[in-house]
Amino acid sequence: MIAVQLFGETLSFWTDSGVFSSRRLDAGTELLLETLPPAAGRTVLDVGCGWGAIGLTLARLGRAGPVVLIDVNERAVRLTQQTAELWGVAVDVRHGDGYQALLPHERFDLIVTNPPVRAGKGTYYPWVAEAPQHLRPGGALWAVIRTKQGASSFAAQLAAHFPRARRQARRGGYEVWVGESEGV
Repeated sequence: MIAVQLFGETLSFWTDSGVFSSRRLDAGTELLLETLPPAAGRTVLDVGCGWGAIGLTLARLGRAGPVVLIDVNERAVRLTQQTAELWGVAVDVRHGDGYQALLPHERFDLIVTNPPVRAGKGTYYPWVAEAPQHLRPGGALWAVIRTKQGASSFAAQLAAHFPRARRQARRGGYEVWVGESEGV
């Protein structure tokens, strides 16, 4: 278990080896959380959730409406569920690869991710390409990526699949990118 300071609160998360950044909140995820707009009442999908830092924090602090968290790693899913139970927050945690755990009709206002860059572009570029079909009109994909680990090519992927793509923030070698879908 680790303790993380976010938005003036100390939050304890269940973590374990074999899950990304198991000993501390990584700087990229922290930047993404600080940059995300309040989404109270808006549906959020945390794809590649790991131990749940993004989706659980948004749900716990009332910064999002219904939250679905998905990860391919069964240990990550279990840890996310344990933290949700510890906090008493109602979230939907699913095991699956990318969007495969979603029902065909499910759409979200926000999709958030700190993609698994080390798994390779073949793993997370489809998340970008398929994101628009999982967003509601006016929805957006928010992602953080290390500048030196492919931020420019990630930005090109966003631009290829979204009518509007922009860098929202940059700090400490990380960039937050937003792909916005067409509005209503």
